[in-house]
Amino acid sequence: MKKQFLAGAVAAALVAPAFAQNVQIFGVIDVSVSSVDAPTTTGAATSIGNPNQPGAGRGTGTGPGAWAAGTNINRGTVMSDGQMSSARWGIRGSEDLGGGLTALFYLESDIVTNSGATHSSGLFRRGAYAGLSSKALGELTVGRRIHPIIATTGALMPVSGNGVATPFSGGLGYSNGFFTSNAVTYTTPNLGGLVLQGQVGLSNDTTEATEGSVQGVSAAYTLGSFTVRGAYERRYGAAAGNSTVGAQASTATIASTDRSASVFGVQYRLNQQLTIGAATAQSASDTIAGVNIFNYSANLFGVGYQMTPALLLGANHMSGEGSTMTNLQARYALSKRSTLYAQYNNADNGSSIAWNPLSVNSHGTNQVDGSVGGSMAVLGAKQSSFGLGLMHSF
Repeated sequence: MKKQFLAGAVAAALVAPAFAQNVQIFGVIDVSVSSVDAPTTTGAATSIGNPNQPGAGRGTGTGPGAWAAGTNINRGTVMSDGQMSSARWGIRGSEDLGGGLTALFYLESDIVTNSGATHSSGLFRRGAYAGLSSKALGELTVGRRIHPIIATTGALMPVSGNGVATPFSGGLGYSNGFFTSNAVTYTTPNLGGLVLQGQVGLSNDTTEATEGSVQGVSAAYTLGSFTVRGAYERRYGAAAGNSTVGAQASTATIASTDRSASVFGVQYRLNQQLTIGAATAQSASDTIAGVNIFNYSANLFGVGYQMTPALLLGANHMSGEGSTMTNLQARYALSKRSTLYAQYNNADNGSSIAWNPLSVNSHGTNQVDGSVGGSMAVLGAKQSSFGLGLMHSF
């Protein structure tokens, strides 16, 4: 008996250091079924405005992503992945180093609930970094993580989610930088309600210091019931001499163009139930050979109402460059981890910005040929979607 006890004590002593580090598996599953409706296009062929490549395939004609005249598109019932919150899972951990210093790591991956796949850009494309954190000095990490302007956009409205932040940033053309590779990110501690973050995405090119790099900053300040947020990004593409611009900007041109974007918003909590918010955003590319690829601005307004402890209602409206979209949503908490929701989006797109009422670019895998539906954002179209879904976090 003593030998068994001693052996168990030794084994426990050997295993104990492995458990000194705090490691967690976390994630969110968001599944829904949506009814989508877009009217038949008329007249000349209309091109899809790809939210991730502003300028590419815009206008009319036979450019990239053009629909033929009179084509009936995007009407039916679909399973939509991540309508409210991106489906994902990850592993995070931390270790107390003493003296108020903590080592940490973070890995996050997509879950495509339509097909069970992950993202084609990589297993942990949503986050892969390690760093050090201190309550007094802040946090410094190195590795791929979300860009400050995207994190800020997601927090602008009282009741946001993918149905609001994704089409807003996508229509303005800065959602292509959702995550930053080669990132060095510093976040300050809470300074009397103020939190600042700065991020540099290195080009990893030893022959050119700036081409292919990105810079971003954000600030959030909370004072009682009032919160203000702002963020700015700057992306450096190839030099202008390496790019050519024709009658219609090509994808390659957009990818190599210097770009900038900014967002600014405020929220005010009137009481325990009602919160209102307003925001504005700008996104532009530098002029190349006398051609301005794009220069957009838009506004966003929202309200959140906690009707009961379980029922949260939200309404949002975005407008810019002749396009508008209204978002209505209701969330009912079954528990702390499970929420039922309903969401309605109605977009009236103009000739420059295309809001995506389905909020995600993929409709999921076709049962017959395995093809994947594309973006629902179409210039010049009036579109709508209504979805019912469930979110579960773990």
